[in-house]
Amino acid sequence: MKKYMLLVFSVLLVIIGYSINTKIVQEKYVGFIKAYNSDTKENHLINKFKDEMKNLGLYRYYRNNMVGSAEFVDRPTDIQTYLSMIHKSMTFNSDEEKLAFAGFLCYVQTDLAGGELSNEVIKSMPAYFVTVQDIYQNMQNEALLYIGNVIAYSMGLVETSPYTNIEKHKTNSKLENLDLYTYSGEKNELYDGIIKKNSVKLNTEIEKLANSGITGEDLEYEIDNLSSELLEDITKKNDEDLNSSVAMFIKEAKKGINLSYLRFIIYLAVILVGVKFFKKYLNYIILGVFGYEVFYLIFMYNFSKDIITSFFYGSFIVVAVAIMFFVKFFSAFGRDVKFVKRLINVSLFILLALLLFIPTYYSKDLTMKNTKSFHNSSFENQLLKDVLLYNHSVIHKNLTELTNSITTENSEAKNIYSNLLKKYINDSIENNIIESISNDYGVNIKNNINGLLLNKEKNYTKVSKDYAEAIDKFVKASELRMKNINNEIKTMKLNIERIEDYSDEQFLKLFKNNLDSYFMKNKLLVPVKKDIDESYTNFNAKDKLNIKAYNTDYGTKMLMIFFLGIVFWIVFEGKLIKWSSFGAMIISSVLMFIKPGTIEVLSQIKYPVLKSSEFSVNILYGIIMVLITILLTIKKGGSES
Repeated sequence: MKKYMLLVFSVLLVIIGYSINTKIVQEKYVGFIKAYNSDTKENHLINKFKDEMKNLGLYRYYRNNMVGSAEFVDRPTDIQTYLSMIHKSMTFNSDEEKLAFAGFLCYVQTDLAGGELSNEVIKSMPAYFVTVQDIYQNMQNEALLYIGNVIAYSMGLVETSPYTNIEKHKTNSKLENLDLYTYSGEKNELYDGIIKKNSVKLNTEIEKLANSGITGEDLEYEIDNLSSELLEDITKKNDEDLNSSVAMFIKEAKKGINLSYLRFIIYLAVILVGVKFFKKYLNYIILGVFGYEVFYLIFMYNFSKDIITSFFYGSFIVVAVAIMFFVKFFSAFGRDVKFVKRLINVSLFILLALLLFIPTYYSKDLTMKNTKSFHNSSFENQLLKDVLLYNHSVIHKNLTELTNSITTENSEAKNIYSNLLKKYINDSIENNIIESISNDYGVNIKNNINGLLLNKEKNYTKVSKDYAEAIDKFVKASELRMKNINNEIKTMKLNIERIEDYSDEQFLKLFKNNLDSYFMKNKLLVPVKKDIDESYTNFNAKDKLNIKAYNTDYGTKMLMIFFLGIVFWIVFEGKLIKWSSFGAMIISSVLMFIKPGTIEVLSQIKYPVLKSSEFSVNILYGIIMVLITILLTIKKGGSES
């Protein structure tokens, strides 16, 4: 402990007096939230944080497209870990700022998830936990120094102290490390109050120490013990300050309850009332529901945070459309179905499938080669871990499978050509089949003619048969292993190609260097390296990334409106509703031809969204939507007749 205190001594000298200023924490916290939710560049910490959040979003986007979002570990990594990584990379001017930023990260986590900040979220944030531990450590170190200095001053061991209202006790004892009890900061009212509160007990104990004759390190040990007895009140005050800060974090982060999901209940209630009491106006009621929902999707829906709406459309509307189109597809093969109807139904099914699988946008500014800041962040190394270095990563699993199979193959081959071959020769000698073997000028085998006579046939065939069976077993197992090895190599090459699709030259070089070092550590894998290296031969960093509509804010909204229009068009027969839904389908289809200024791209649910402004639109997507709309209209217009 002495050595540790000596290390932190130079820092403690300039501390004015340790205690958390909750007002400063609140001021910093509120400032962080305001800066985060605005476009201002005045707060340098938030500026850096936004850059790192973009890198975090890029990391998750690349990772999910390279190897998928699943993590095959007992405790998958969540966003708290990555936010805490950002916190660790920051430089703070004070513990108040550090604590406020940890609380701010909790706010960001719940903001991305579209939820409310809670005590559980804060306490589970690693950045908050580490910050609190640092605060307690700082408090303990400085309090021990402050109180220890007062005790040493009382005993005449040091000349100065911020607190002098204490009895003096003469002693002949000496301190071995005088610097550890020299305090150069200013008075601390909290510490002074605790010393004053415990003055009677403290004076009694100091007097005992002064008269005990203890000196050197033993004396320092006793002073530290006496100082520690007064820490309880300081810790209690610190607990109160931290709990107050947690309550403040939650209060300042409150946004109000999001009741948008209640609209679905209201829709149902309004329609039921219409069915019961206002059948005459039911079509207008349904039209009103449809119109408001379209309005909500365009102006109020947040595709990355409104989880309930996304769940509703994904679970009901999209599924309903898929079922309707499946029914149409299979009904097209009925016995009495006319050719035109069959063609329309099959076409609708194919067009819907294309709608879900072809890209809608081609982004240039989200490619790795156009996001140079990503290479300077800690998330590049995290991506490397996820695709290669972690034991549970896909490439590492490929390597493990290859290593196991090749090691087994090598071991079995060695066994055949050493142990079993040696046994075969020894058995042949023991059974008088071979007389001797020499290899002075090449292998020379001298047979024993007596062992190869016809009456010895059972003997010499048994020896050969045993070895032949062992060889046959080895060959069959080897062929199976080689098949597995070749399949694993093929799988690994496909995995590398997926990684290449979202990489640039710099990241692929980093990946290849680490992979090569793995090969070099195991000589048995060296022959495989040549096959794996073929994966890199035709690599060219992509100029653009394919992005599907449902991974963007704009595309998701248009698809939701389009699918909602399809459901209303098929389900309801009223002309007003039907043509309103037709209008929604046409408008959403036409809008898919138009390029918005910026699109938001989903990296992963509850993670930062990415913004792309350099992108092009795949007009085929809008054409498909128009074709679906036209085919539905033709079908309802009487083509069946």
